[in-house]
Amino acid sequence: MLSRFNLDVKRMYYYDNNEKFNEEFILSKSMDNKEDCLLDIDSSIILLVKKGSLKVSLNEKDFYKSILLYSNQSLSLLKGDKIKIFKYKNIISSFDFFNTKNE
Repeated sequence: MLSRFNLDVKRMYYYDNNEKFNEEFILSKSMDNKEDCLLDIDSSIILLVKKGSLKVSLNEKDFYKSILLYSNQSLSLLKGDKIKIFKYKNIISSFDFFNTKNE
């Protein structure tokens, strides 16, 4: 199982190299923020914002943080995390979830 630090390092290391990124990560789901969404994370994944901005709250045990992500920003998520993606009325954002291939 990956730690958040190791997943962050792996994500950042391959971020500018699409070929390497695609060797390490596989697209698992594409979504948008037309509605509020609450997700329980069951494996190590990367959330990557493709277009627009995205308000996300992250819950991990006793840790809570609200985050605003913009186009091409990403967030590493681990098994056990809970995230809420907030609906935005004016601009619909699109984002993808990527699983690690080697987990």
